[in-house]
Amino acid sequence: MLLAQGRVASAQNPDSVDKQQIIEAIRFEGVKGLDEEELRSKMGLKAKVAYDEDALKSDKLVIERSLQDQGYPFVRVQKVSGKLGPAGHLILTFVIDSGDLYHIAEVKLIGNEAFKSREIAPATHATAGKIYSGSDIKADEKMITHFYGARGYADATVETQLLEVRRGSMRTTYDITERKKSLFQAIQISGNAKVKEEDIRKEFKLASGDVFNTVLIEQCRQALMQTGLFESVEISTPDAKPGFKNLVVTVVEK
Repeated sequence: MLLAQGRVASAQNPDSVDKQQIIEAIRFEGVKGLDEEELRSKMGLKAKVAYDEDALKSDKLVIERSLQDQGYPFVRVQKVSGKLGPAGHLILTFVIDSGDLYHIAEVKLIGNEAFKSREIAPATHATAGKIYSGSDIKADEKMITHFYGARGYADATVETQLLEVRRGSMRTTYDITERKKSLFQAIQISGNAKVKEEDIRKEFKLASGDVFNTVLIEQCRQALMQTGLFESVEISTPDAKPGFKNLVVTVVEK
C-alpha cells in the first residue's frame, strides 16, 4: 500500500481514491508492552477521522518522543503502512524500531564554577538508576538555566552529552557555560497606548543595581498577561553598560 496526499493506492486499484480516506484503525508494530491507547490519545490522527499527511508527520515525532520518555532514546518510526479494511476505510500501521531500553548510569555536571554540583544536582529529574527520559533531560536543562538565571547569570547555557557506558546504560553529562553575572540597569517599555507605563513598571519589582533575575522577570511577564489587558507581552534583555542588562518590555494591548 502507498499513502499519498491523503489518499490510498493499492495493487488492485493503483489509481488514488478521489476522496479523503476515513481512518478505521491505528496500529503499532515493534514495541512490546506499549500502552497503545495512551499513545493514540496523544496523536493527531484518530479513528473515524479523515487521514491527513501533515498530522502523520507530526504523529511520527509524537510516537518517538513518547517512547524516548519510556527509556528508548534511539527509537525511530521506520515506516507507516496503510491498507483498506473490510468497510473500505483506512487501517494505518506504524512500524517502530525501538532500540534498546536504557537506564541512567550516572549524572554529571561540568563547567559549573560559581556553584557546586551538590547545590544543583538534587533538583535534577534524571538520576542514577532511573529509566532514561527525554522529557527529564529537557526539564533538567530548563531547571539549570533557571537556577543560574535566578542568580544573575542570565546568559548561562546547558548542553547535554549522552554516553553509552554499556548496552542499556547511559551516562548523562550537563555541560554548563556560566558566562558573566549581570545586574539590572533600567526598563524600557513600548507598545502601550491605553495602559499607563507606570502600571506596567510596578509589576517589575527591580531596582537599578539588583541582581538580574530571569525567573522573576518571567513571573512578572505572566502577571502582566494575567491582567487581561494585553494580547502579548514580549521581553528582551539586551546588554547595557558592562556587567548590566536592560529590560525591554514590548506589549500588544487588547
